[in-house]
Amino acid sequence: MKSYIKGIVIFKDSSPEGKRELKLSKGLNIITGHSKTGKSAVLDIIDWCLGVKDCTIPKGVITDFASLYALLIDLNGKNILLARKDEYKGKNYLHYEEVSNDLTIKDISLLNFKKSNFLRINEALEKINKIIDLTVNPENLPIDVEKKMPKTNIRSALSYVFQHQDIISSNSRLFYLDPIYTHFPVLAGWYGAEYYIVLDSIEKLQKRIKILTSRQEKAKNDNLKLENNLQNALRNYYNLIGKEYNSNWTIKECLHQIKNLDNYKKQEYSNKLQNRQDDIDILIENLLSEQIKYDRQISKIRSQLKQGDNYKLFLDKYKQQSDFSGIQTEYSCPICGKENEKLSIEAIEIIEAKEWLKQELVSVPRQTTKFDTELVNLRKKSNELGNQIKIFRKEYKKNNAILDKIIKEKNINEQKQKAKWKVISETEIYNDRKIQFDEKYLDELKANLSKFKERKTTYNETEKYDTEKKIIETEMSRIVEKLDFEHKPPELYFELKPNRQDTFKLYHNSLGDERIFLRQIGSASNALACHIGLFLSFLNYFSSQPKSKVPSILFFDQPSQVYFPSGTDNTDIEKVGQIYETILDEIERIEKETGIIPQIIVADHIKDLGDKTVKLYEHYFKADWRHGKGLI
Repeated sequence: MKSYIKGIVIFKDSSPEGKRELKLSKGLNIITGHSKTGKSAVLDIIDWCLGVKDCTIPKGVITDFASLYALLIDLNGKNILLARKDEYKGKNYLHYEEVSNDLTIKDISLLNFKKSNFLRINEALEKINKIIDLTVNPENLPIDVEKKMPKTNIRSALSYVFQHQDIISSNSRLFYLDPIYTHFPVLAGWYGAEYYIVLDSIEKLQKRIKILTSRQEKAKNDNLKLENNLQNALRNYYNLIGKEYNSNWTIKECLHQIKNLDNYKKQEYSNKLQNRQDDIDILIENLLSEQIKYDRQISKIRSQLKQGDNYKLFLDKYKQQSDFSGIQTEYSCPICGKENEKLSIEAIEIIEAKEWLKQELVSVPRQTTKFDTELVNLRKKSNELGNQIKIFRKEYKKNNAILDKIIKEKNINEQKQKAKWKVISETEIYNDRKIQFDEKYLDELKANLSKFKERKTTYNETEKYDTEKKIIETEMSRIVEKLDFEHKPPELYFELKPNRQDTFKLYHNSLGDERIFLRQIGSASNALACHIGLFLSFLNYFSSQPKSKVPSILFFDQPSQVYFPSGTDNTDIEKVGQIYETILDEIERIEKETGIIPQIIVADHIKDLGDKTVKLYEHYFKADWRHGKGLI
């Protein structure tokens, strides 16, 4: 695509001192100068004005000065003035205006930037899309697409335009912006912008179908668990009530059965029997209490009878002793013959006691008979109570057997009731948690995917990728032959096929046919040669494509850094010279083959390489920032 950057402008204010400008042209543009003069910042300013999300302009002198950055660019023959404020005052807006082709960098002032021309970044990029033919009208598409269509824009093309200072000689990265393989055929002009939409739609549909298929499977599994729980609950209930359950019933048939759920017949029973048991408990308790009272009286009488028997034995013992001894009533002293009254009185008392003993012995049998009678009566009453207790206990035992049977029946009824509640509960859970999966929507997505895949087959991608990849590889190998490359490989390769893991990777084959990728390619000079060779081949290739959407612009940031600080070495100077000679050769070659004069901007220390080198390339200097000079 014919295009070139006419220059950049930095404004602080509207005064003459508040403006800095850098004029650029087609062909080779060299920006040289000492370190920290703003050479690399030129690339960052261009990128900022082309809508990059995050500002990378170095903090310091430039950002302290600038309030507005502007870029004048020729895109497909149209003069476009782009501008953007600093990242704190308007990073989400980009000035877009088509201006006269006669407008130059020198003519631009702050008056050129009207507030109405500051658009949202995406709006401004969409206007650029129209100029470079990346806009798609959905009405012109043969297939339906979503309202929010996937889009590509000039930002995707910049992957093939910019080579930053930290990228150009890297052996780990090729690109400043990682390219998107689905954009390449559109940017190269192989196919219209709808190609990217087709591929993006296929990718999105496949992801969505995968997600929905996974959800569908999960829904089936979750619903199956709910169904099994409900069916098991219904089966258990039918088993308890003695009704046949059909294992072949579908979930719909089960739900129909549940709507007409049969009630089981409850077994009614009275509480009177339990009340009777409670009464018997009380009666037995009372009878036992009475019986205990009689038993205590019996025990007491037995104790008294035992004591009476012991007393009688005692009396009998003393009676026998009294029968063997004769007792006188009158006693006199054997010496004087005088009567002893004291002994006579004691003798009389002993006789009286003997009489009492006889009477007591006579009365004991009468007392024993009395106790025997009472003891018989008490035993009779105790036995009567014992018989009553036996009768009540027998009744209690019988009643218990009946109650056990009733309770068992009651437990069965409770199980039936619980089983019924379980059926109802599982039905509610099923209705609440059942996942309603839209099978129709998934089928529609699959149908759309088939439609997009069918359209994709019309592009004949495989053959196209193989053919165009060889063109890029041939040009790259040709260019690298001119550059400093230690142990040059017989042939370099750049993988384009989108279905390969190595897409957009550069490599060469060893003698053993092993792939040697960039990270294994050797010295920094080898990596530099690969970067310059690949990106010059991109410039050549895109310039040769009539419908290419990639601007014919290339920015190299300090390619000679690999050979510094040894720049005074003549060998190294020659190697740097090879870089510039190769660049000039390619510009001439592209112009000759395509009629397009591409623009290559190089920020470099080239002036440090001696007066001879300076004289060779001085004609291409667009800025020489030394001796206090700089971008700002």
